[in-house]
Amino acid sequence: MAPLIDVGGTLYGTTYAGGAGRVGTVFSMTIDGTEKVLHSFSNGQDGKYPRAPLINVNGKLYGTTESGGAFRAGTVFDVSTDGHETVLHSFGNGYDGAHPAAGLRDMNGTLYGTTADGGAYGSSYNRGGFGTVFSVTTDGDETVLHSFGNGYDGAHPAAGLRDVSGMGLVGTTPYGGVYGRGTVFQL
Repeated sequence: MAPLIDVGGTLYGTTYAGGAGRVGTVFSMTIDGTEKVLHSFSNGQDGKYPRAPLINVNGKLYGTTESGGAFRAGTVFDVSTDGHETVLHSFGNGYDGAHPAAGLRDMNGTLYGTTADGGAYGSSYNRGGFGTVFSVTTDGDETVLHSFGNGYDGAHPAAGLRDVSGMGLVGTTPYGGVYGRGTVFQL
């Protein structure tokens, strides 16, 4: 599902399912077709179902899983090119977001992303909230930058962020906005 990235002539990617735990992998492939599973997501604590592309930051690969982690609502992880995986952040306390389905964006060593659910505006009608924009350091310190929730600002972002010169981070939501059909937002 997610596109591959090229790091020094080796391709890296994720599978949404499969692997030892049947909940996804991180793999490498050389140009001649030699494939190697670097990490097989297994028990859920390390994440489940990586949907988004990886990014390379100083030789380490970073990504998200849509589910799993300590609170079962997704993770931000890193994996070295030799296969050592570390969970940087587990989503799931509700207010920090849940279910990151989009890729990460690196800006000066800080990673930025979105979660499709969670945030500060959960209610009895929608306990999951309407999503967040977050930052996380490569050491794992996560900060919610925005919680979607008034309807007009958008809802359930599922696409990655873009760094647009002079505008900061720009993204989209498929729901919410004045007409309920989504928004383009700037942070």
